[in-house]
Amino acid sequence: MVDNHIENSDSELENQIYLRYSCSQCGKSFTTLSGLKQHMHIHSSIKPFQCEVCLKSYTQFSNLCRHKRMHVDCQTKVKCKFCEQNFSNSTTLNKHQ
Repeated sequence: MVDNHIENSDSELENQIYLRYSCSQCGKSFTTLSGLKQHMHIHSSIKPFQCEVCLKSYTQFSNLCRHKRMHVDCQTKVKCKFCEQNFSNSTTLNKHQ
């Protein structure tokens, strides 16, 4: 029982050492100051990462990357029946015709 208590204390101490940067808004902790700074965007209206395709903005670069994959995956090819040129959507096809 004492050994278990000591193990838990060591584990808690390690967490305190490794997670030393805490968010003042929600209490979430980070191992690096840069991790905390990146996290702080979540609590503000600052969205520094913008998609160049649709102009949607994100608080984190990783979220922008995930969003950009959607543009690639969702590109449906619509073909002109007259010249067989491909278009990404029916709106651009209609403008072409």
